[in-house]
Amino acid sequence: MENLRKPVRDYFNSNIHITTSGYSTLPPFQLALQTFGLDRLMFSVDYPFNPLAPAVSFLHNLPLTEPQKAQLAGQNAARLLRL
Repeated sequence: MENLRKPVRDYFNSNIHITTSGYSTLPPFQLALQTFGLDRLMFSVDYPFNPLAPAVSFLHNLPLTEPQKAQLAGQNAARLLRL
């Protein structure tokens, strides 16, 4: 680890993306948002293990602006996947 050019956190922040899959509550979302920033978060559903309706409700009720919700709901994934 001594030979790294940047702190480990910088590598995580530039190479890791987090999805909302598997959780539909505010505390884990807020932690991910605080840790990685909105640009690194993507909405997803862990179907069939988690039902779609609560996840969509969670997305709609997040304390984000509509443009931020759009970013989370698909724009970040489109950018990452170069769609």
